[in-house]
Amino acid sequence: MLKKLLFLGCFLSLFSSLNAQTTLSAGDIAIVGLNYDSVPYEMAIVNLVPISSGTVIRITDYAYDETTSAFSTVSTGNTSEGSIQWTTTSALAAGTVTKFTINAASGTPVVTGLPGSVSVIGWTNTVTTACPSAAGGDNWFIFQGPNATTVTTYVFAWCNPFALTHNTIPQVAGQFLVTGSGLSNIFNSYLPPSLTLGTNAISLSRDPASAGYHGDDNVYIGPKTGNKSSLMTDISTISNWIHNETTSYDINPGGTNFPGSNPVFTIPLGVEDFDISKLNFYPNPTSNILSIECSNTIDGIRVTNILGQEILENKTNNSTVQIDLSNLPKASYFVKVTSEGKEKTIKVIKQ
Repeated sequence: MLKKLLFLGCFLSLFSSLNAQTTLSAGDIAIVGLNYDSVPYEMAIVNLVPISSGTVIRITDYAYDETTSAFSTVSTGNTSEGSIQWTTTSALAAGTVTKFTINAASGTPVVTGLPGSVSVIGWTNTVTTACPSAAGGDNWFIFQGPNATTVTTYVFAWCNPFALTHNTIPQVAGQFLVTGSGLSNIFNSYLPPSLTLGTNAISLSRDPASAGYHGDDNVYIGPKTGNKSSLMTDISTISNWIHNETTSYDINPGGTNFPGSNPVFTIPLGVEDFDISKLNFYPNPTSNILSIECSNTIDGIRVTNILGQEILENKTNNSTVQIDLSNLPKASYFVKVTSEGKEKTIKVIKQ
């Protein structure tokens, strides 16, 4: 009976880890395309880290108010503004491009294209030229939090306001609202202090005729291979975007600007933080026990599958660790070894 209970406990622990929500950080997801001139409105995003099934992601055009450090009440109360709650029902590999649409023409907003469970609030304005985005531009945030107006983590920020001034204060091309410009509105937003312009936020602000970057339709055309940090910098760089005032772009995965099958973006496992000569692992491939030896003390081991779902995690304090993989399906796995504040990820094949 005790063995059965232990087995059940291990199974439930494994099941729970496979379905655990991914806790996102700044830069884990980015906007890579928006078409205002398309009806319904189109947006493309890319996740730069693996995302597990059951992860709740929020996407909104509410504006951030610097005076309250929250979304502006002017924005949240406007019928042209809204927010999406997206719960993934399948895992997304790092580099996956997802295109979705928002249609508010009936007064009841309809979002299609996000794989999973979706609920929407706001966007009840039936004028398609004003909702969910007007010709004056808009701002967008990707975030995590318990509800549509409470933010735990800002993940990414994007905006393309048209106006040269805000509350009579001149605005700078390529920036969010200049500090002290007064209450934000439905076209523009301040940048939350937890995000950094050019790192995990981008502003395509002001009319191109006035030395700016605003376009009704926008798409990222920069590099699609690199680690998360380099790709986020590329996506947050204005010169890697093109824009048009009247013609929509093809932002479909597999289309003109994001060719190939998903994952469209290629993201390596990461940079090795310590010398591979200090680490020995065997046998590989293995059918059951994987032994890991390090010249330094191993602090922790984390095993994930190819979708980034955590299989197991162990805290250790030894230079030699053994991991039992016998109960796992035959597949490739990634084992991250942490030692003295540094990390190394190795690929292991389970036979």
